Order: sequence, then C-alpha cells, then structure tokens
Amino acid sequence: MKKWSLISFLFTCSISAWGDESQLDLKVFAQQYFDAMVASQAPDATTKELENYLALLVDDVGHSHLPYVTDDSREADGKKSMRKGMAFYLGALTEYQAELLDVFIFNH
Repeated sequence: MKKWSLISFLFTCSISAWGDESQLDLKVFAQQYFDAMVASQAPDATTKELENYLALLVDDVGHSHLPYVTDDSREADGKKSMRKGMAFYLGALTEYQAELLDVFIFNH
C-alpha cells in the first residue's frame, strides 16, 4: 500500500509540475536575439541597443571573437567583458547587414 501511495504521489507531483511549465518559444527567442544583435552592430547603434542585446545574455556568457578571443569558456565577468569590447566599436561601422538563414533547435 505504501508503494502505491508513493507512486501516486510522485505521479501527481510530476503532472502538476508539467502543467505549470511555461513554454519558451525558441524560434521567437532566436529572432529576438538576432534582431538585438543586428541592432547593436548598426552604424547608428547606441549604448541602448548594446544593453538590449546584453540583456539577453547571462553574466557568465562565454564568447569568442577570432583572432582576439579564441577560448569561449564561461567567465564570471563574461558579460562585462563583452560590454567593454563591444562599446569600444559601438557606432564604428559605416554599414552592416545580416540575415538569419535558419533556426535549429536541439534537445527540445
């Protein structure tokens, strides 16, 4: 009897947890991320566009920027480092365009 009670309890908990999950539309997020990244590279980009892009990243983001940063491991100050590097070039481009070709979702 205890065994069936435990199984019923676990089943009920898993069903309630499953029902409460909020679903993130990864294709929408990918488009939002892409749009923010492109806006941060525009010739008229300001710190507002840069901060909109960085808001989508975690503080310990890992990144690479060849040939300068070749190791994409996570660092505690990853976002701070990206902010510093990107702010240096902010508005330096005379033109920029990009196209999101496809979105691949893994382990969904």
